[in-house]
Order: sequence, then structure tokens, then C-alpha cells
Amino acid sequence: MLASRAVAYLNVDCAVSGPGFHASATLQLDELLKQASLQIKDPDNSSQSLYDSWVGSSKSTPIGRLGGKGSNFAAFVQHVGILAMDMYFGGGIKFSASSTMHVFCLVQIVAFAFHMKSHGGIAWKETGH
Repeated sequence: MLASRAVAYLNVDCAVSGPGFHASATLQLDELLKQASLQIKDPDNSSQSLYDSWVGSSKSTPIGRLGGKGSNFAAFVQHVGILAMDMYFGGGIKFSASSTMHVFCLVQIVAFAFHMKSHGGIAWKETGH
């Protein structure tokens, strides 16, 4: 039942621990992650998107790949075949958790809305959201 009804598994158990956005995903979610992060302002520099600060000067999206065992998304990806994404802010100096969490929540909302508009159910499309 899980495989037939799940859209994706979003792993956010360590959502905020500092500045800097990091993400790993199954290949099929790369474009969704890119498009959502383009629509969110960077909390450290509101003149650019979260995507722009994440990519930096490299001009390539640093999306990691989910792999290995021992993580809480492993069962979803490796055994059930569900798309998955692991996202977090952190890995450096202490940062305003409220600002970071606000941006993170917006990324989640935009990602969900983007997916539902593109691939969602009939009810979502009919309501015009």
C-alpha cells in the first residue's frame, strides 16, 4: 500500500543546525528541488534566491545522492522504491533558527505545491491552487 500511495519521503529530522542549505535526493527530484529553491530568498542575502547561494560560483547544483544503509530513508528508497529527499540547513556557525526554519518551511510548501500542480491529483488541479 505504501508504494502505491506515497509521493515522496522528505527526510528533515535534522532540519536546522546553522547556515547553508544542503540537499541529497533521488535523481527524479532534482528539478523539483531546483525550482523550489529558486523561489525562496536566501536568509543570509535577501537579494538572491536560496538556489543562487546554494550553487554559489560553481554554477552547478550540488545535489548529493542518497545511498548507503543505516539512514532512515534507506527503507523507502531501497526496499519500496519511493522517491526521497534529505534537506537541512547547517554545518557551520550558529545561525538564527527562526529565520532558517521559516525559509525551510517555505521550501517545503513550494516544493509540495509545485509537485501537486505538475503531477497532483484531480482535486488539486480543479481548485486552481
